[in-house]
Amino acid sequence: MGVPAVSMPLPAADSDVPVQVVGFAQAGGLERRLAGMGLTLGCEVRVLQREGGNLVVGVGHVRLALGYGLAQKILVRPL
Repeated sequence: MGVPAVSMPLPAADSDVPVQVVGFAQAGGLERRLAGMGLTLGCEVRVLQREGGNLVVGVGHVRLALGYGLAQKILVRPL
């Protein structure tokens, strides 16, 4: 799947600004793993907290902690 040109990795998103998931840098198992956590294409995400390289993100009413490496593979665009 092609990724829109305006996309950026999730860690580059501003805190507490809604962004939309538009793709994943690595397909296959990663996409299924993230979908199991509620991170699917088209969903709205907010970076709530940054701890070192790790992120706490909000997806709906759920908060998820993501390591920097995993978060780097989630491509988003501003809403």
